[in-house]
Amino acid sequence: MRIRSDEFEEEIGRAMDRMPKFLKEASQSAGVAVLAEDAPAQAPEDRSGEPLFAEFVGPTSVEFDTGESPFPPTVVLYRSTFESACRSKSELREELYRTLVHELGHFLGFDEDALEDV
Repeated sequence: MRIRSDEFEEEIGRAMDRMPKFLKEASQSAGVAVLAEDAPAQAPEDRSGEPLFAEFVGPTSVEFDTGESPFPPTVVLYRSTFESACRSKSELREELYRTLVHELGHFLGFDEDALEDV
């Protein structure tokens, strides 16, 4: 499926609106930026060979709270991966939501194994 950049950003906003309260509050209070990009700059797969939907970049909530990092916590979502993987807008909405929960979990300090249980 194809989605325009502005529509993709609107869907990101809708997904953020659906977030559990604790995730939304934690990310908003720390100023976590959520950005949309067309495609990843590096290989389009993560380390396990899965398509790269998003990346969390920057400090976790603990690092951010202690001032250990000068960089802001950021989630970057890759539109082209969602377009390739999703066949409908409803599928894209669910994948965006699932991906955002996953990446915000990284901000809260969860590693990949812990996120599998979420």
